[in-house]
Amino acid sequence: MRRIAAFTLSMLVAPAAFAASRGHMNRCSDATREIRGATRMMFEGREVEPKEAQNAISHINQHTERYNRAKSMMDSAGPWDASDPDLAECAGIMAKEKAYIDATIAKIKRAQEAAAKQAPVLQAAQGEEARRALYMLATVAVSPKTAVFDNLEPAQAKQIVDALAPVDAACKAAMPEAFASQPALPTESGGMEYRIGGVALPGNLTDRADWWCWMSNHRVEVSAKALGNVRVLAERYGNHRMVFADIIKAGSSWNGSTEGWVLDIFRDEKPFMAGLNAALGDWYKAFGITVPEQPFPGLAEDITAIRAAVVAAAERNRMQPSSEHEKTMEAGARSAVAKLYPKVTPVGSWMDANNWTIEQNSLGIPTGRYRSGQVVYRVASDPLCLQRTFNYVEPHMGGGKYQAATAPGLIGGVTIVKCP
Repeated sequence: MRRIAAFTLSMLVAPAAFAASRGHMNRCSDATREIRGATRMMFEGREVEPKEAQNAISHINQHTERYNRAKSMMDSAGPWDASDPDLAECAGIMAKEKAYIDATIAKIKRAQEAAAKQAPVLQAAQGEEARRALYMLATVAVSPKTAVFDNLEPAQAKQIVDALAPVDAACKAAMPEAFASQPALPTESGGMEYRIGGVALPGNLTDRADWWCWMSNHRVEVSAKALGNVRVLAERYGNHRMVFADIIKAGSSWNGSTEGWVLDIFRDEKPFMAGLNAALGDWYKAFGITVPEQPFPGLAEDITAIRAAVVAAAERNRMQPSSEHEKTMEAGARSAVAKLYPKVTPVGSWMDANNWTIEQNSLGIPTGRYRSGQVVYRVASDPLCLQRTFNYVEPHMGGGKYQAATAPGLIGGVTIVKCP
């Protein structure tokens, strides 16, 4: 192990009877330049990490050597008084340097002791899956709503988390005190970052035995939180997290257009929640965790916000019917809407244009034609209405003839409007 340079034995403060001479003044300038030429005080205001101990010894040796040279320069002009106003600049710089050296030496000793204690833990914390598990769970620990199991199957996610089991065993033997509370993130990242779900963690987290111990010991608890962020697609429901986030973020600028199932939640959230819980079943089963009553953190609050946004959008939006109509097509659209709900009341319908739109290929040959329109309806006793686009598409058969459309297609999105 490298040794830390020793201080020279001469005293910084001499008897007050000596006054600064011209020689002292010159030496004072030299000593100031000497100390200022040292590397920056990189451990000022923070601890020395265990892995930094050897580099910290080299660092503090340089500071110590420069301090000793500066001290020798001052002493070469004879006894001097650190409290002499004429020597205030260099005496102050030297005193600060000595304080930094003393403090850093103490930090190095603590770092060396910690390194010896943490060695068994860091030895157990090997392998890419263990590292991946550390960052996944640490991300949830610092940002509870982050989805960290994206693109994984339940069994894969559980296997990754289980890679922390050997670390937990090593921690129980060497550092059981690390289980008590979640540690703070390192203040220095070394310029490296590890990102999951938009959350950045310092790249040197893997050097921190306290984080390995806390995460390995709390892996089931934190995994339960992570399961609440799994992006599941329940039958009939899209990516609710993305849709909800977009609507809430838009606030009063939201135009009221969304997917039909969002309005189903406005009407009754129970089927939606049941669908999500069922979709989560395989995840909780894989982790051996009971599905909690509220598995999705913050979802109830999001649904409340969506309801408020829906009501506000309906109040802003008004029907703006066209004067163009085609009775047969509009009747077909109303019939198509009636098949979607047990009880629905048509409120209005119209066509977007008074003729067909012809579609052609790159050679200008017709490939088909379509007509679109709007149908407005109220579901059950909803206090608002829904507007939906319908269209009739007819493929071109050649010779200027088209295959007749027998039923309309309903475009997936709906727009909330105020009922007339």
